[in-house]
Amino acid sequence: RVAIIGTNGLPANYGGFETLVANIHETIAENHDLTVYCSKKTQKGIKKIGKTRLIRIPLSANGWQSFFYDFLSIVHALSYADVLIILGLGGGLALPVLRLSGKKIIYNPGGIEVDKIRGSKLTSSIETRLKRAFDNGFFKLSHNIVLDNEAFFDYLVTYSEKLRLIEYGGEDLNQEGIESWNSPFQEYDISVSRAQKDMNIHIVL
Repeated sequence: RVAIIGTNGLPANYGGFETLVANIHETIAENHDLTVYCSKKTQKGIKKIGKTRLIRIPLSANGWQSFFYDFLSIVHALSYADVLIILGLGGGLALPVLRLSGKKIIYNPGGIEVDKIRGSKLTSSIETRLKRAFDNGFFKLSHNIVLDNEAFFDYLVTYSEKLRLIEYGGEDLNQEGIESWNSPFQEYDISVSRAQKDMNIHIVL
């Protein structure tokens, strides 16, 4: 029995983590009892997609509400799930409960979150400390830490035995498609990301 926590859920129509959840659903739902937690952004009334059970929490999976959204999802999942796949560090408030539960935890931090400070100068110090504490708690507690980029391995060398590389996204962009693209340039680079500050698009450019 597997529970996936920390995203907007299914149907996937928001971002990378939701695409990951959709891929997991398509891959393992036939052979596992899979439950996905969904935020208030998802459609009301949908309780199943295929064999995957959906549980809707009427909170946002992003911003300050994410801490309570993930906490409630984790506490609920502990009542039945054997494995918790936790995406992002929002569930850090539930770390004391998770330690006592003894459940298997697979954690995907979604990058180096302490470098993604979105608050004001006044709150950034608190945000940094919270994120570092939550991340470190999950790193220590998790049975596996999944990263989507090998560049993050150096940052987590202490936990090398737990690290797993699973790259996702971009698999639909094949070489044939690139060659047939009618570009006005002989040579070019492509960067795909959301245009937000922590993506450092100005550095890429």
